[in-house]
Amino acid sequence: IGALTIERNQAKNKHERTIPITVRLGDAIKKMHEWWWSEDTALGERAAFYANHCQYPLTVRQVQRIITSAGKLSIGRDIHPHLLRHTFGTRLMSKTSMRTVQELLGHKRISSTQIYTHPSGEDKRKAIDSLNKR
Repeated sequence: IGALTIERNQAKNKHERTIPITVRLGDAIKKMHEWWWSEDTALGERAAFYANHCQYPLTVRQVQRIITSAGKLSIGRDIHPHLLRHTFGTRLMSKTSMRTVQELLGHKRISSTQIYTHPSGEDKRKAIDSLNKR
């Protein structure tokens, strides 16, 4: 897996797009898929993705609560799915151009992308230090 496709009916702006993913994430998705469909995987083990004793898929709200709880347990602070998007944008900004980040986040306007990016103190220091180079 080298990319994920967001279908029109799943996208906020109703436009299909393809997002490249890292090899590490692709490998994790493959392993999850193989585990999920393995004959050795008991139905009860799959229940983590379902509510009401495997009758219905988890709702968006339930997934949000799971992520929030995981954040509190692992790092002691509130985490929400949208924060993960901000982190993604911020980390990308240290590696590539604003325009590339805009495309990867699926924004029509660069001003939308700027909201998602948060330059760190180190980023600012590197920018100033780069002025010393000839």
